Amino acid sequence: MEAQGRWLKGDLQTGRRKQGFTGNQNWPTRRCLQVNVQLIEKDGHPVFAVIPYDEYQALLDQTRVNQEYPELDKVVAVVKAGEETFPLEFVEKLIETDSKLREWRKYRRMTQVELAGTAGLSQAAIASIESGKRIPHMDTARKLAHALECDIDDLFG
Repeated sequence: MEAQGRWLKGDLQTGRRKQGFTGNQNWPTRRCLQVNVQLIEKDGHPVFAVIPYDEYQALLDQTRVNQEYPELDKVVAVVKAGEETFPLEFVEKLIETDSKLREWRKYRRMTQVELAGTAGLSQAAIASIESGKRIPHMDTARKLAHALECDIDDLFG
C-alpha cells in the first residue's frame, strides 16, 4: 500500500451521478462541500481516502442534519422549485383564527375593498364572510381563492 500524494477536489453533491463517483448516491443535493481528498492506493486501486479533519467534521455535522431532519431535502426542493413558503407566524394565525379569509387577506396586504375589487364582490360581502355571518357559494369561494392566490381549502377548509 502506498500513499499517492494526489489531492483531488471532490464535489460531494449527488443526486446527479458524476463520472467515476461511486459513493453514496443519496447524498443530499442541498449541501455542496468541496473536499480535499488524498487517495491511498494498493495495486493501482484506491483503498483509502484521507480528508482533512475540519472537512471530516463538516461531513459529520451534515450527517447529523440529515438524520434529524429527513424531510429537509423535500422542503429545499419545494423552495428551489419556486413554490411559495409561509412564515411560521402566519401559519400559526391560520390555525388559531376564526377567519382564514381575513388572515389571508391581511397576509396579502389587501384591504377588504381591494379584495372585493379583485374578486368582483362587494366590500360588504367580504366583511360578512370574514365575520362568519355568510358562507360563500362555491363560485364566490373560487373567486376569493384566485384573488388571494391560494386554494379554496386554504380559505375555508
